[in-house]
Amino acid sequence: MCGIAGLLNVTSLTSRREISSVKKMLHAQIHRGPDDCGVYHDDHIILGHRRLAIIDLSSAGRQPMSNEAGNIWTVCNGEIYNYRELRCELSADGHVFSSNSDTEVIVHGFEEWGIEGLLDRLVGMFAFVIYHKKGQQSLGVDARQGGKDFDVYLVRDRLGKKPLYYSWEGQQLLFASEVKAIMASGLVATDVDSSAVQAYLMFGSVPTPLTIMNGVKSLEPATYVRLSRDGWEQKPYWQISFNVDTSMKEEEVISHLQPLLLDSVKCRLISDVPVGVFLSGGIDSSAILSLLTEVADRPLRSYSLTFQESQFNEGPIARQVAAQFSTEHVELELTAESVFESLPEIFQAMDQPTIDGVNTYLVSKLARMSGAIVSISGLGGDELFGGYPSFKQVPQLFRFSRLANTVPGVGKMLEAMLDCGPSWPKIQKLKFVLQNPSSVEAAYLSVRGLFLNEQLASLGSDNHNCGNSTTFSPLGILQHLGDEAADSELRNRVSLFELRSYMHNQLLRDTDVMSMAHGLEVRVPLLDHRLVEFLGTVPPRFKFTTQTKQLLLRGVPSPLPTQVTSQLKRGFTFPFDSWFRGKWRPYIEEVLFAEDELTLNSASIKILWSLFLKGQVHWSRIWSLVVLRVWLRQYNLRCS
Repeated sequence: MCGIAGLLNVTSLTSRREISSVKKMLHAQIHRGPDDCGVYHDDHIILGHRRLAIIDLSSAGRQPMSNEAGNIWTVCNGEIYNYRELRCELSADGHVFSSNSDTEVIVHGFEEWGIEGLLDRLVGMFAFVIYHKKGQQSLGVDARQGGKDFDVYLVRDRLGKKPLYYSWEGQQLLFASEVKAIMASGLVATDVDSSAVQAYLMFGSVPTPLTIMNGVKSLEPATYVRLSRDGWEQKPYWQISFNVDTSMKEEEVISHLQPLLLDSVKCRLISDVPVGVFLSGGIDSSAILSLLTEVADRPLRSYSLTFQESQFNEGPIARQVAAQFSTEHVELELTAESVFESLPEIFQAMDQPTIDGVNTYLVSKLARMSGAIVSISGLGGDELFGGYPSFKQVPQLFRFSRLANTVPGVGKMLEAMLDCGPSWPKIQKLKFVLQNPSSVEAAYLSVRGLFLNEQLASLGSDNHNCGNSTTFSPLGILQHLGDEAADSELRNRVSLFELRSYMHNQLLRDTDVMSMAHGLEVRVPLLDHRLVEFLGTVPPRFKFTTQTKQLLLRGVPSPLPTQVTSQLKRGFTFPFDSWFRGKWRPYIEEVLFAEDELTLNSASIKILWSLFLKGQVHWSRIWSLVVLRVWLRQYNLRCS
């Protein structure tokens, strides 16, 4: 785990100024890799790496890393969990290893199998860059006239657990693990992308491939880029699929699921440093702990956040689970005052505006202060096993919109009736579904979206372009994702949207950024691609049952406490609603109604705030505006 940064010049030679810029990018990511720093450069490329030492703590594990010949170099952020098996295979073929690091199998694996053969074999979470020098350049030969030939590969893991951002202007490539690092280089303009702002206000996060900055993109998951003198080639190498085996019986599903779960957890215990587990008291993290207890060869430590507000406090349940599985349990009670005091550092840690991540920041801080360098999370359970309300709500809205538009004129009549009613967010979302009949994407966005088209337009101002982009299409982004499962059962399509939209763009990204702000690596065994592939073959009737996550519960070796399995799904969230109305209210109002470069429509903001105080608007819509304004303000950014 680490932060990577680098620069490639395709037609010119690297300069001292550019080396200095890469070092600035590395310094901006010092929190991601506090243990070591390394730089390699030649005439065309500068590769930089900040190291958080987890596997092979010696200097032999330092990056950038090369093969014996020095013609293949890599920097990697992440972990390769099956590196021992790959190392044995490569050693048998004659490759000589100089470290016990998992990263070294990338170099030799590329040398032996090429990029696609390597990617087909890797199990893990990773974002890496490979630099392959294919020839030698004579002294005094101008790079523009031929010179050294090379390939550069940018790669992300299948589910997008590890980020990789880049700026490509046709001649020069910049890349890094954080957007802020590219901004720190001084080599790109710091202009805000108005399309990304609009996307953020709709989704609560900026969807890939956009970032908040113009000219900086996020590499999509399960994708690699090959860059050479011949140009830029981008190619997906894996996708989520739903090839359902309708003949599969439930007991057969369980017999395949249990070993997959155990292996997924076991390989994520590989570490030369202490490993802990996040424990919220919900099904997913409790199931992970049950699996860990079965395969761990060392005592486990668990971490929880608790609240004074009883309706949000899962502390007692987490304690019971920890006691059942004999962990050393560590918890931290949060209050409105303590979280408020942490807001400046939380906003500073955000790589892009997001409505999520506060919980991950604070539990990661707790884990790191308690001695952990690696922690395991239950992320992915809701997306794969149907834990969200969206698995019921989206199909219901989709069928409603189809039915309403079956008879000509009925849909328009319902829209007209809704226009005569109050302008509440739920009413506007229902109108949005009716305006996009037979669209699963519209139904999903109406459930997951914050501000839809009409609401977003009302927030706009003539003084800036934030939120007023005409080029952004939220349905287009979802349709692009939905093409991967266009013929799948409705709930499988919802699962795809949750994995590729909400999970990837928000939960995984925030988990990476907020944990790495403390130099903590978080591993997510429920998102092992082999497990995801298997669940894609499972008939929906086994995955999406009336009893929440019944399939996952049957896949764990030890039964969980009934307090865990019988509680209603509520998600791990903070008492933001009551805090906004109470002790945080002066701060929230000061930010909402501030006069600055993000001059939103003050009348619309006042209406929104009034509706929130009446209980008609969810706190997340208020928080999205607060986060956007504070994030832009702290970097002195404005919409172009």
